[in-house]
Amino acid sequence: MQRLSSNRTIFYKFAFPSGLFVAASFCIWNPRAGILEASVFTIALVFSAWFASYLKKVHLERDSFRIASVFGDAHVPQSHLKRFEVYSWHTPQFIALDFDPPTRWGARIIIITPIEETGNVSEELSAVIERNLAEMAPNHSPDPTPAPGMPPAGQESRHG
Repeated sequence: MQRLSSNRTIFYKFAFPSGLFVAASFCIWNPRAGILEASVFTIALVFSAWFASYLKKVHLERDSFRIASVFGDAHVPQSHLKRFEVYSWHTPQFIALDFDPPTRWGARIIIITPIEETGNVSEELSAVIERNLAEMAPNHSPDPTPAPGMPPAGQESRHG
């Protein structure tokens, strides 16, 4: 079982929004703080809480992803991963995983990669998608016998 998400996921999911909640509360109840400061912290709190709802801990097992959240975990077949997107504006990187059919948490899940394994996670996810595409491709060779009335392969029809 390979860990794809960082151990810091708990910080981004709970500690960071909690810190913003404390800051927003302080600004709201502090008579010296203006409405602008309170608004900025409140908007940041709402955004971080919304973003944190997509963060999950993910492990790659032999044929499935084990996705864990506060409310339980689930095994999702690797074949359900359709694409992923790397957000490289941040270190550690955020990677959005898109599943079809959706998981119990929705079609998109975001993981935070371990700092030391950022490239490895992207490579492993690329390999999973390549395996999925290979399994979906038709595994039959073209029939060399032409259909009735058709010329053999590689020859053009001489009918005008």
